[in-house]
Amino acid sequence: MEIAAVLGLEPFERFVYAMTVLERYSDQECSFLLGCARRDVLAARSRALQQIGSVIELQRQQPLANPKKPIFDKRCGSALELVFDDV
Repeated sequence: MEIAAVLGLEPFERFVYAMTVLERYSDQECSFLLGCARRDVLAARSRALQQIGSVIELQRQQPLANPKKPIFDKRCGSALELVFDDV
């Protein structure tokens, strides 16, 4: 998963996502700890998952603006090591 997609969430959605998906708190536990209704937890997680999915899908659809070209170590005369040119 892309960290940037998670970091792009609103604070409440990010916190609910971390608690329910990453830490595996139940919806009831999460609502109790956050002092909100269970439906708020469900809605926040749903929004978070939709946004993360949208960001990841958008990244998959967009070709890389500057793809790195693979180059091979010419001294060996074979493709023993693949090196990416950062320039």
